Amino acid sequence: MPRYKSCSGVLIKKSMELVKSYFGEDVPESAMCTPTENRGMIFTNDTGKEYRFEQEGLNVWRSHFDGCLAGKAKESGVEVMAGTFKEME
Repeated sequence: MPRYKSCSGVLIKKSMELVKSYFGEDVPESAMCTPTENRGMIFTNDTGKEYRFEQEGLNVWRSHFDGCLAGKAKESGVEVMAGTFKEME
């Protein structure tokens, strides 16, 4: 951690609110990319039909954002281990 990810770096409003509620601060500036603000997304299915998701959000570099989250976890005493997965029983 951090690592590059193939998934999008868009944080929707709910995600931004969770960061604020859990960590008492906004998404770090160091994690944001340009343009910073996002006003929605358009998804297209395999037949070309568009689905709009219009909501304010932020564009972040996932590697930086995930690294910030891992750092916060470490600060709270969590052991962060890359490349591991333990299935819940």
